[in-house]
Amino acid sequence: STWPTYRNEQYGFEVGYPENWSVQVSLNKPIGNTPSIVSFDSPETQQASGSSPQKNQAFMVSRIDTIFDINEDIKMNKLGATIIDKQAIIQELKVTMAGKIAQQISLRYRDSSGDNQYFINTYTIHDGKTYQFSLTAFGDYAESRLSEITTVYSTALSTFKFMAEF
Repeated sequence: STWPTYRNEQYGFEVGYPENWSVQVSLNKPIGNTPSIVSFDSPETQQASGSSPQKNQAFMVSRIDTIFDINEDIKMNKLGATIIDKQAIIQELKVTMAGKIAQQISLRYRDSSGDNQYFINTYTIHDGKTYQFSLTAFGDYAESRLSEITTVYSTALSTFKFMAEF
């Protein structure tokens, strides 16, 4: 089946997402330290009650307009994960995002309360701006469905295009 496409004229990109996921347009409002443009929430995230992260899975697209050091951000992510959990699983890859070489880091660790945390950040540069495509998944949900979560993220990443490429 084909996925719907989210298209953002202002920021010049499009990306596919699973049809049962919700789209949350934030247009550069910070989510954590990152100015998110749009996020996509899984049905499980939509059903999660309150602040309980047990079924949280989402991915988001961000653009960082300030000078941004991708390698420094990756280094800080790795450091943070290993401080929290000495057994953290960290993988760095070179991947393709919108036809460009991109850097990717995946982090898998248990937080101080023992809950699973899983993140993937993929970064590329386009027109002098850093674009970040991120996945977050938490709790037992992340642990039990890691393969499926990774497949959804990889599939969405493969649909990401900058509009100049159309």
